[in-house]
Amino acid sequence: MTTKKVLRGLGSFLVPFSIMLLIWHSLAIAPFGDNNLLVSDIGTQYLEFMSLFKRFFDEGISLYSFSNGIGGSIEALSGYYLISPYNLICLFFQDENLPIALIWIITAKIATMGSTMYFYLGKHFKRPSFATIIFSTAYSLCGFVVAYSLNFMWLDALILLPLVTLGLEKLWRKETGSLYGITLFATIVTNYYLGYMVCLYAVIYSIYLYWLANPTRDAWRIKTLWQEWCKFLVVSFLAGIATSFILLPSLVGMLRTAKTNFDPQSFVLAPRFAFSAFGELGIGTYQFDARLQHLPTMYSGILMVLLFISYFFCRSISKRERRGTFVLMFALFLSFIVQLINTVWHMFQSPAGFPYRNVFIFSFLIVRFAYAAWLQLQENSDTGKMIGKSALGFSLILLLARFSLNVEKSLSDRWFIGKELPGEFTYLWYSLALIWIYALLIYLLQKKNYRWLVVLMAGITFYELGFNYQQALKAVPFGSQKNFAKFYDNQSELIDELNASPTLWRINEKTDQSSDGFSIAYNSYNDSFLYNFADISSYTSTLEKDVLDTLVDLGIYSRNVRRFTYVDENPVLNLLLNVRYSIKPQALTDRVPLKEAHNMYVYQNPEALGMGLLIENNQVKLQTGKVIENQENILQSLKKQEKHYFQPAKIEANTVNNTLTLQTSEAGELFMYLPKVRWKQVDQLLVNGEKHQESIGIQTNQLFNLGHFKAGETVTVELKGDKEFNFNQAEIATLEDASFNQLLADKNELAFDLMGQRDDQLYGEVTADKNDQALYLSIPYDDAWQVYVDQQKVPTQKVFGSFLSVQVPKGKHQLRLVYRPTAPMVGGIVSILVMTGVIGYYVIYKPIKSKKGKVSD
Repeated sequence: MTTKKVLRGLGSFLVPFSIMLLIWHSLAIAPFGDNNLLVSDIGTQYLEFMSLFKRFFDEGISLYSFSNGIGGSIEALSGYYLISPYNLICLFFQDENLPIALIWIITAKIATMGSTMYFYLGKHFKRPSFATIIFSTAYSLCGFVVAYSLNFMWLDALILLPLVTLGLEKLWRKETGSLYGITLFATIVTNYYLGYMVCLYAVIYSIYLYWLANPTRDAWRIKTLWQEWCKFLVVSFLAGIATSFILLPSLVGMLRTAKTNFDPQSFVLAPRFAFSAFGELGIGTYQFDARLQHLPTMYSGILMVLLFISYFFCRSISKRERRGTFVLMFALFLSFIVQLINTVWHMFQSPAGFPYRNVFIFSFLIVRFAYAAWLQLQENSDTGKMIGKSALGFSLILLLARFSLNVEKSLSDRWFIGKELPGEFTYLWYSLALIWIYALLIYLLQKKNYRWLVVLMAGITFYELGFNYQQALKAVPFGSQKNFAKFYDNQSELIDELNASPTLWRINEKTDQSSDGFSIAYNSYNDSFLYNFADISSYTSTLEKDVLDTLVDLGIYSRNVRRFTYVDENPVLNLLLNVRYSIKPQALTDRVPLKEAHNMYVYQNPEALGMGLLIENNQVKLQTGKVIENQENILQSLKKQEKHYFQPAKIEANTVNNTLTLQTSEAGELFMYLPKVRWKQVDQLLVNGEKHQESIGIQTNQLFNLGHFKAGETVTVELKGDKEFNFNQAEIATLEDASFNQLLADKNELAFDLMGQRDDQLYGEVTADKNDQALYLSIPYDDAWQVYVDQQKVPTQKVFGSFLSVQVPKGKHQLRLVYRPTAPMVGGIVSILVMTGVIGYYVIYKPIKSKKGKVSD
């Protein structure tokens, strides 16, 4: 290998790496300043999950974690978020500096994308040069990277895509299928979601390659197709099935989420956008504020698109190849514009934000065909005419996209099913100027092959790519790394002190958002992973639907199917979920804190008796929209009494200026559930004229704790907003002090604790006062839990919606719980068998067959 080749190979990595460092420095992002990127999913999910990843190396891998919501398998979560080898970078950073580690992960992945693209272009076209780095860098900073780099778990697929493509080309040239099989396997393992998209691409690109290589009709006969496609199908199948150790547990976990819901609107043959989407080919069209809803980020660099258009004017490229390329790109474009096809590409579920996640494939092919045109234009005598036509066409496309914008806005509700926002056209004139600058440079380069022209073109392209990325991130509401590190140390010390015992309990933790280093309303969703404790909050795409439905039916706040959190304190929930401590950023007026430190207040909840309770009735069914009634029925199942624990308030006046006036019937905490109110339209909730303080903003329903009142008190509830609010079907009742306190006193003798050094292996001691006593465990139901009473395995069942329950005989017993899911074991066995078979084929069978062939010759 020559020195030039080595330097060009290093350059393909170092150029995008350096561009990213300059971008981070310009934005003063740590370690180049105090800003951090704790926004969107990178702040609410990836940071916290990286802390879990680090813990695997310190404490070993447990397949279950009580940091996952109120407890859950982490198989699907790990398969979706944590498999990338780049996550190992986190091991070199302390937890308080994890935001800096994430910056290096993103940078390393983007730089590696440049290297793999350079490798592909060099191998495919066999003409690598300094100019090749221009194209590989354009791929590494394409529109997908600009829009989704903060979702950095998806970037591994972009690293591997050029290698998958090279492997496909080798397979169809009948050279070897090993590169394709290995890289497809790696793509699915590192992120099965984008791996699925790469599998679809592999089929489409294979059709393209086969069509190019087989112009005759005989090649399309069924027998011939089977013979020619058999190897591709076998290698693809084996690569996919070999990932069972990841894929099967992840599939089982994802089938438990709300992502399995069927939405008929996702499968209609309707357009999502129109011509304005082509404006996304220009620079500066993506803004962080529009990250959840935007048009397909097809940006691949002005030079790349210009050359891609000129590809179709190159007469030295056969008409058949140009026609095939057009059909290939059009097929991919249909995956953006047609709702049905878009849904199929996204695993048959329309994305909830961050749409068009397969656009990276489109950008990859734009760069690939742009490079083909680049090589042809250098040797073509009519380069000036072709590049002029391309520049004119590209300019007209951008102008038409801009001028069609207003028309499309007026027609959007009637004609388009997508609600994506068009990109900004602030830099339209920059894009137009760059088109003609590049066109001029290409023309001059064809006339006089001066190296300085290529260097100038490279410099302009690198600046354009960096500028486009930097402009997209400049609107990010950066957090403070210094504040985060300080807050993390303080909060970690506080929680470690509360969580020192091996006894299992939960903590309702909320942070001081004015000093936690986040600039967004983070709401502490995944702090349980960050600080390693059992919580009642979660924000993840792998959230189990049954658990979420149960918690919502008990009054827990859930903004959407991916998140929930415990907002207003509730003694019944503290009892059922064993919430031993509550950490608040502000003092409560009616309670004395157990501890005060670093402007945080810790309260101990006397209702938290243990992780298990002996119950009298395990047949309680939760009803949707009947939160107080559900809690009442559960309390009655714990200790039956004629008088209700919740006593309804007497409503004296209704909906006068959005005000509800009521009178309490008993002394205790007053709770309110308003199923008909749209909380997104509520600006303020006032109780007796004072603002009801919540730790987060409420956008959907939950059970509100209005405070403690004496019997016979008059209470006014007022909703502030621009709308008139519907108080129909309101549930407002007092949890009567005397009855509930008596229940706590009785159940204190019949409650028990669970302990364990690992979340998937727990033990405890329980004493039942009658035979076949129903035992409620504050653990979500999962058939992987195996429960042993005095070393004898007992059957489990659901209780109170989706909690775990067993029956125990009368007397004192040792209880042991072990989490043993079958999916990882079955998936692992399948993967081992497939890998063993493939290795055996190449290492043993194939060499023996080759020797026999030589002997017979």
